Amino acid sequence: MEDGQPGNARERQSVIRLPGLALISVLAVALAGSWWFSLRVLADTPVVDITLPKLAILAGICLLPLVRAWRLPAQRDWPVLSLGAALLIWLVAAAALRGNAADLKGVLAFAVFGGGAFAVAFVAVRHEGNRAIVLLLGLVAAAAAVTFSTVVLERLVYRPGATDAFEWLWALARPSDGFVDPVLGAMSPPPDHFEAGTVLRASGLFAHVNYLAFFALLVGPLFAIRCARALEAHAWRSFGLNAMLLAATTLCCLWTYSRTGVLGFLAMLALAIAVERLAARGPARRPALLPAVATAAVVAAALGLGIAQDTTAAQRVVAIGSISISLPGSATTTAEPAASPTPTPEPGTPEDVRETALRSEAIRMGMQRAAVDMMLDSPASAAIGPGLNAYGKATHDPSDPLYQSQAENLRDPNSMWLTFGLAGGLPAIGLVLALVLATFLAVARAALRATGVRREAALWLAVWLPVWTLCQFFGTNPFTTSEAVQMGAFLGLAAALCPARTNQPDR
Repeated sequence: MEDGQPGNARERQSVIRLPGLALISVLAVALAGSWWFSLRVLADTPVVDITLPKLAILAGICLLPLVRAWRLPAQRDWPVLSLGAALLIWLVAAAALRGNAADLKGVLAFAVFGGGAFAVAFVAVRHEGNRAIVLLLGLVAAAAAVTFSTVVLERLVYRPGATDAFEWLWALARPSDGFVDPVLGAMSPPPDHFEAGTVLRASGLFAHVNYLAFFALLVGPLFAIRCARALEAHAWRSFGLNAMLLAATTLCCLWTYSRTGVLGFLAMLALAIAVERLAARGPARRPALLPAVATAAVVAAALGLGIAQDTTAAQRVVAIGSISISLPGSATTTAEPAASPTPTPEPGTPEDVRETALRSEAIRMGMQRAAVDMMLDSPASAAIGPGLNAYGKATHDPSDPLYQSQAENLRDPNSMWLTFGLAGGLPAIGLVLALVLATFLAVARAALRATGVRREAALWLAVWLPVWTLCQFFGTNPFTTSEAVQMGAFLGLAAALCPARTNQPDR
C-alpha cells in the first residue's frame, strides 16, 4: 500500500493519539496509586521518596509537550489556571520567606504533584475529549468495587489483637517500615487495622479511614446521578449496576465511623439527587419523582443493612456531648471530653463508643484551635503563615502554651483550610477559596452546555465540589501526596469539562 492511502493515514492517526492515551493511562495509575499505594515507597532518594502516584505524575508531566499542552487552554480557562498558578507560587514564596527548608520542600512537592496532577487531568480531557471522561468514570466504578471487596474482607478477617492471613494485602497500603519525621523524629508505621476501642474502623486498602471516607464522598454522587438517569431511561442493567455501587459505597462510608464522612456523604447524595432531577427538567415538563425516590431508597436500604449489621457505627456517628477547650496560656490547652459520671465504660459498649468518639473530637478541636491561635498570633504569621513545621513543634512541645498532650503522631490540624493557612497565611486561604469558586463556575457552565457523558461528569463534580469544600473544614492534609494528587486531578478534570464552542474536537 502506497503512502497517503487510507491504511497509512490510520496508522499515522494512531501514532498521533498514542501520547493522549498514555496521558489518560498515567492519570489512572496516579489516581489508583493515590487511593491505595501512596505509602509504598518504590525508591528512597535523597531528594524525594518515589511512590507510584509520584512516578505517574512525573511521567504525565513529561508527556505534556508531546500533546502540545500549551495550545489546549481557551480564554475561558484563564481564571482557574491563573488562580491555581498564583496559589502554588504564593505557597513557595511564603515558605521561602520563613526560611524553613522542610516547609519549602513540602510546598514544592505539593506544587509538583498537586499542580502536575491538575495539568495532566486538564490536558487529558481537552486532548482526548469524551474518551478520557469515559475511561476515568470506568476507573471510578472499578475502584469502588475493589474498595467494597477489600472492606468486606477486612471486616471478615479482623479479630482484636490477632493477626490474619491477609497481612500481605494490608501491607500494600500500610508498609511495615516506619519513617523519620523532620519534627517528631522516628515514626511508627500505620497499623494493619484501625481500631476504635475494640471495634474496627474500616479502611480496606486505604492508608487511613479518613481517606476512605473522602473517597466515598467523591464517588457517591456519581453513582446516585447515574442511578436516577438510568431509571428514567429504563436502562435496567445500568440502574442495577449503579445501585449496587451506590449501596456498596454507602456501607463503606458508614463502616469508617467517620462523622464528617457520613454526614457529608448523606448531604452529598441529597444534593446529587436534587441536582440531577432539576437537570432532567425539560422546557415543557416537570422531572419525574420516581428516579429520585428509588435512588434515595437504595441509600436508605444500604444504611439500614449496615446499621443492623453493625450498631456501633451508628452509635459513633451520632455521639454527642460536651467538649471543653481551654484557652492558650491556661494550665492545659489540650481539649478533653466532658468527665463521665460513671466509671470507665466496658470496651465495646455504647458508653465506650461515645467516650472514644468524644475524645477523638476533643483532640481534633484542640489541634484546630492551636492552628488558629498560631496563625493569628502576629501580622507576619497571618500574612505568610507560621509554617507546618513550626506548628508541629509547638503542639508537641510540653513547654509551649499550644502543647496538645494527646495529639501523639498528629502533625496537621485535620482541616484542609487551616493547613493551607499554616503554610501560606490568610492569602493562601483566600487563593484556595477563589480557585474553588472559579472551578465551580467552570464545571457549572459545563453542566449547562454539555450533553451525554460529559454532562454526567459535570453534574457529578458540580455536586461534589461544594460539599467537599465544606467537609474539608474537618478534613484531610492536602500536603500528603495522595491528597495533593486527588485534589489537583479532580479540580483539573472539573475545569476541563466545558466543551468547545465549535463543532471541532474538544482539544
